[in-house]
Amino acid sequence: MVALAAFSARLRWDRLGASGLYLDDTWVALSTRVHGLGDLFRIGYTSPGFVLFLVRPWAGLFGSSVTALQLLPFVVGTIGPPLCFRVARAWRVRFGPAVLGGVLLALAPIHRSFSANLKQYTAEAVATLLLLWGCSLVVDDPGSRRRWALLVVGCAGATVLSMSEAVIVLAVLGGAMIAAAEHEHSRLPRLAIVAIEGYGLFAISWYAFVLRPHLNRALYAFWDSKFIHPSAGVGSLPGQVTARLGGLLSGFSSLDPRLMAILVVVSGLALFVGRPALGSALVLPTGLAVVLATTHMVPLGTGRTDIYLYPTLALLVATGLDELIRAFPRSVAAPTALAILIVAALLLVSARPGLPPYPSEDIQPLVQRVERERRAGDVTIIYPMASFGYALHTRSAVRIRLDDRYAMSFFAEPVEPRTFVLPMERKSPARYARSLDMMTRGQQRIWLVGAHFWPDWQVIQRILAARGFRPVRNQTTTRAMLILYARR
Repeated sequence: MVALAAFSARLRWDRLGASGLYLDDTWVALSTRVHGLGDLFRIGYTSPGFVLFLVRPWAGLFGSSVTALQLLPFVVGTIGPPLCFRVARAWRVRFGPAVLGGVLLALAPIHRSFSANLKQYTAEAVATLLLLWGCSLVVDDPGSRRRWALLVVGCAGATVLSMSEAVIVLAVLGGAMIAAAEHEHSRLPRLAIVAIEGYGLFAISWYAFVLRPHLNRALYAFWDSKFIHPSAGVGSLPGQVTARLGGLLSGFSSLDPRLMAILVVVSGLALFVGRPALGSALVLPTGLAVVLATTHMVPLGTGRTDIYLYPTLALLVATGLDELIRAFPRSVAAPTALAILIVAALLLVSARPGLPPYPSEDIQPLVQRVERERRAGDVTIIYPMASFGYALHTRSAVRIRLDDRYAMSFFAEPVEPRTFVLPMERKSPARYARSLDMMTRGQQRIWLVGAHFWPDWQVIQRILAARGFRPVRNQTTTRAMLILYARR
C-alpha cells in the first residue's frame, strides 16, 4: 500500500503549484469566502458534501492558497490506488491481481490529471471504494444489523458528497441484496428491505429538496453531446453507446479501448458465474450509467465525470482475473498470480510523470492592480466568466447571485458600488451594448477585467471603442487580461 501511494503521488505531483486556479476550480474555491448555508449548497451544486465537509475544513486547516487547495484533491487522489488494493484484498482477491487493480487506478490518465483540480472527482473515487468495502462486510455477514446500518449510512454520506455516487449506491445495494437472498436461501430478509427503503427515502428527499433546485437547462445543454439520444433513431443507439463507453475506457486506461473492453467483459462474466454479489456491485454501475445517460440525467464518456466509475473497472479486472485463476489447477494458479504481480509492478515502475500542465488562469495580480490603482470615480467592469476569479481575490465582501444562463446556475460579484459584472450574453453578444451603456454613462475611466475568454470578449471591446473609449493601459497574465479605458 505504501509503494502504491508513493508511486501514485509521483505520477500526480507535476500539476501542483499552479499560479492561479482554473475557472471550474475557482467557483469551488469561493466556498472559502462565503458563509451562508444556501450559498454553500449552491456552490457545491451536485456535490455539496465535497464543499461542506472537505473543502472548507481543509482550507480552515491549511489555508486557501492555490497550492493548498490543490493539495486536497492530490491527497485524495493519491489515497485511491492503495485503497483500491485494500478493498480487493477485503474481497479475498489474491495479492497479484489486487496489486494490478491498484496499479490500474494509479495509472488512469484522467484520474491522474484531475488529482490537482479542486473538484470532487477523486473524492468520488474514494467514496466508491469505501462503499465497495462496506458491501464486502455485508456480503460476509448478511444477517448483521450493524453492518447493514453502516452500509446505509455510508450510502447516504456518498450521496451527499456527490449525486453521481447514487449509481454506485444502487449497485452496491444490489450486490448486498443478492448476498442476503443467498444467505436466506432465495428469500430477501426484512433487514435488507428496511435498509433499502431507508436509503431510498433519504435519496429521494435529498434530490427533491437540495439538488433539483440548482439544476438548470444550461447544465444539460453543456453536456448534451455526452448523453445518449434515443430520438436520433434506434439504429444509432449501438453506435452512441459504443462511443460513450469508449470515452469511459479511454479515460480509464491508456490501453486500446477495444482491448480494455474485452478484458472488462471477460472479467465481468467470470465474476457473475463465480461471485454474483460481487459481480453485481462491480458491473451494474456501468450499466446504470448507460441508462442514466440515455435518460439525460448523468453524462457518460466525458472523462472527469466518469472518475467515480474507475474503481469499479479496476476492481472488476482484478477480481475477474482472480476468479479465472481459481479455475486453474494449483500448479498453474500460483505462477499465473505471480505473473500478474510482475506485470503490475512493471506497469507501475515504467510509468513516467508528464501530465499536461494545469490550465492556470492568473487573475489575482490583475484584481490586486485594479484595487491598488483605480481612482475614486473609476468604474470596474468584470467579464462574466471572470466573476468567480475576481470574487475569490478581491478585498471586498462577496455575494452569490442566481443566474440560469450559467451552467452552475450562479455567478459571484463583489459588494462594491462602482464594480459591475456584465450579464452573460455569450449567445447574443450584441446585447452587451445596453449593459455597457448603463455602466459607463458619464464615466471617463473604466477598468475591464477578463479571464476564460470566449469570442464575445472581442465584441465587448468593439462596443467600448464605438462609445469613444480607448485603451490607455493593459496587463496580460496567463489566460487573463486587464484593460484601462479612457474616454476620448
